[in-house]
Amino acid sequence: MASVKRLTTAEVSNLLEAHIVEHDLSLHDRLPAERNLAEQLGCSRGTLRAVLERWAKEGRVRRQIGQGTFLGSHDSSNIGPSRIVLDIASPFELLQSRIAIEPGVAALAARMASDKSLDLMRKHALATSSASDWQSYERADSDFHNSIAAATGNRVLVSLMHFVSSVRGRVAWQREHDQIFRRAHKKEYALAQDNMHLRIVEAIADRRPAEASAAMLEHLVAIAELATVLPKR
Repeated sequence: MASVKRLTTAEVSNLLEAHIVEHDLSLHDRLPAERNLAEQLGCSRGTLRAVLERWAKEGRVRRQIGQGTFLGSHDSSNIGPSRIVLDIASPFELLQSRIAIEPGVAALAARMASDKSLDLMRKHALATSSASDWQSYERADSDFHNSIAAATGNRVLVSLMHFVSSVRGRVAWQREHDQIFRRAHKKEYALAQDNMHLRIVEAIADRRPAEASAAMLEHLVAIAELATVLPKR
């Protein structure tokens, strides 16, 4: 029997980040049981346990005897201001923040992405073209952008993109995107965005940071212009 490469704690930590993004887990959500999670990540339980212990010390997870492991620390009450931002942020503010942040995330992903993360990006990119309603499109689109952040291996950026995704879940953004989806003719809009997504993925796969950044910027500005939140160029 061929030996299986033993993953390092750093590799398992990155895989766990990607798992959280792929399964859209957020603060206070429970992670799968260690045995199941280790199987899903393809690592040993011992290495996974070491990662979770380190995350617990960093306040990224809390481990409760008899209940499991949850995202976030015991003193997560300090997230109050963030929740206020989620409640009051406008679609305009969301798109502005994404235009400021995500081109840089795409550039870093072009330097850091693994083959596995590239496959995940392509999967989510293709899912946007088949969306028949804005809910399914939003989910696929959010998964796509989060997968790019996960590909960077940067925990700050992954957390930041999770926060941005939370804003996307607010009613104001959903209503705005529903209108965009309708105005742009659902299938045509989804296909156009899918083509942009695939250009981003290919630039990342080809290790071209500048092109990945430019493709992401073009994508986000196109959405902003459809929403009429930016002046036409």
